[in-house]
Amino acid sequence: KARSLQQRHAFDALVSVSLPFTAHWIGRKLKGKFPGLFWLADTGDPFALQPLHPLNNQALYRRRNRRAEEAVLRTADRTVVTNEGARRLYDEVFPGHPREIAVIPPMSSQWPVELNAGRSATSSWHLGYFGSFFPGVRMPAPLLEWFRELLRLEPQLQLHLYGELFESIRPSLGEFADLQARVTLHGLLPRSEVPAAMDQMDFLVNLGNRSDFQLPSKSADYWLAGKPIINLTQIESDTFSQFLAGHPLLLQVPVLEKQPSEKELQRCRTFLREHFGRRLPDDQRRMIAERLSPPSIARQYGQLLLSAQEK
Repeated sequence: KARSLQQRHAFDALVSVSLPFTAHWIGRKLKGKFPGLFWLADTGDPFALQPLHPLNNQALYRRRNRRAEEAVLRTADRTVVTNEGARRLYDEVFPGHPREIAVIPPMSSQWPVELNAGRSATSSWHLGYFGSFFPGVRMPAPLLEWFRELLRLEPQLQLHLYGELFESIRPSLGEFADLQARVTLHGLLPRSEVPAAMDQMDFLVNLGNRSDFQLPSKSADYWLAGKPIINLTQIESDTFSQFLAGHPLLLQVPVLEKQPSEKELQRCRTFLREHFGRRLPDDQRRMIAERLSPPSIARQYGQLLLSAQEK
């Protein structure tokens, strides 16, 4: 079908988006058939380089996966990743590839210029986590264990989980049944509803990945929300920490062990009390929006595509 469309319309450029990796493989086949077609391979997560969360049977397909991903990297005119960790990984695993890799951050939702007043005053303080969980990379246990311990110090807290909850994740929630009254599962939201949901929170909580080359997809929205953020890091080279470097309302909390230390819990308690009700000024949010809003990200991709016409 892709070959037929190219023959009919003679497109100047092709953009393939992975995952799923099939899109890149179609792009490679089309590039082979039409060598003059400029091909931009946009990669959210590497396909063959995920030992913590393999995407197929590694015993059967590990070598084939790597050959396929390297072929894409060597064939595409430009490859785009979301963070420097992914670019470094590609350079290390596939040294000498001839193509330049660009880093373009994830796009935010369409945020209003000014935030609303937020949720109405209640006796509870609301913490919001936005994102899914993935075996090996980001599981709910460190987040819920941290929240359980923090409740001892601040019993008025309420945790809201927004994101798809896969069946493989649900059994791991059983050991936290005692938190049911304080944890609300909202499920996956349409992207257009994310800003309003974040605006209802007093604080945002992020659980970092256990990999150093994957950036959570809601990272841009965490910036634009303007709310105080507690980032629970599972590794030292946390990509979310790097992405939000310079955020004035950000607390980094390592959760490398099963239970957070009393010292870290006290840091969280102090942060909550000192930052309740605070948010970034609108002028700072506008500056961030200039870099992460849909029009800004579109311009960055447009510049890469226009470079095809300059060759």
